[in-house]
Amino acid sequence: LARNCTDWYALLDTCGHRDCLLGDHQGVYDPATIDGRLLLGLKGQISEMELHTLRDRLGAGLLTKARRGELALCLPVGLMRDAGGQVLKHPNREVQERLSLVFELFETRKSAARVVRALKEQELDLPRRSQFGDVIWRAPNQAGVCAILKNPAYAGAFVYGRTRCCAGAGGARLRKALPEQQWRVCIQEKYPAYISWQRYHQIQAMLA
Repeated sequence: LARNCTDWYALLDTCGHRDCLLGDHQGVYDPATIDGRLLLGLKGQISEMELHTLRDRLGAGLLTKARRGELALCLPVGLMRDAGGQVLKHPNREVQERLSLVFELFETRKSAARVVRALKEQELDLPRRSQFGDVIWRAPNQAGVCAILKNPAYAGAFVYGRTRCCAGAGGARLRKALPEQQWRVCIQEKYPAYISWQRYHQIQAMLA
């Protein structure tokens, strides 16, 4: 049941205290005895190593597919895949025009907050993707505008490894955005673009 030695030894202590036996397809073991505990401890370490091996193999497979640009990543709103797996712009013209408007407003207003203000003045919502993948419309906010401006997919780039998991307060897992130099894979001209790659870099410099 456990793939972590910390959990495994806690289970052995509990079973040994309660005089419970542990069994698998190879035999039955008594965690209250030193021989049984030794064998069960080795099995726990092997299970933990197997989990790391499986993760490494899966990670290597994902990275290989990403380097070919064939990994089906979750696309931002405004991009979608057809039945053949080809990435296209969303067929809804209003979605396309609203995303283009965000980039145009940022070019003239020079600030994400001013883009939000301009959208609210015109009573325009932003397209967002729901948890089921459908397009929904939400009131504009700075986080939503920045998410559009910072996403390289709108510049036609396939990017894998833009973020990294790190430990946060209380042991929580947080995602940290990485600088472009640390992206694991970046393939330009993979998606239909809303802006050029050069324009994308200019926007990132302005946001910074």
